[in-house]
Amino acid sequence: LLGMENSPSQCSILYQGIKAAKKRGDYVIQDIIEEIEYIKSNTRWSVIGALEQLDDSGLFSGEPTPISTLLEQGKASIIDMRGVNPEVQDLIVSRVCHEVFELRKVNEVPPGMIIVEEAHNFCPERGYGKASSTSVMRTIASEGRKFGLGLMIISQRPARVDKNVISQCNTQIIL
Repeated sequence: LLGMENSPSQCSILYQGIKAAKKRGDYVIQDIIEEIEYIKSNTRWSVIGALEQLDDSGLFSGEPTPISTLLEQGKASIIDMRGVNPEVQDLIVSRVCHEVFELRKVNEVPPGMIIVEEAHNFCPERGYGKASSTSVMRTIASEGRKFGLGLMIISQRPARVDKNVISQCNTQIIL
């Protein structure tokens, strides 16, 4: 949860909360929080705090933007994550890149390009951090072209970007 090292008890509490909220049908983060409040464990407070932080970010709503609308012919979509917790940014980049790549593989979105600013945060070189988005960025860098999906990475710190991703870049502009 939001960059915390999650203990087995935190994961268990989160799972219980999600499972209980699912029984209601469609659910939102607030429903999960309400369910977790009934769990008798002091650990629940750290999970509730993390979920409230996620809810306060405003990134989740009852009507999310369909991923397929992010890649449309002749249009640019910008996901501005200023002020968003870095761990949440990583999760968003991972999820969006994965979904766009999967949709492109089955030709449900037109050919296009994903541009990632501050790439050292989303696909860091070993020793400079971890990111859940590294795996999908490596996959898109190495396989995206055959499916019509390009990847452009931008970083002021190219030495801190995953070498596997950098090595797949046909063109490098260094200033």
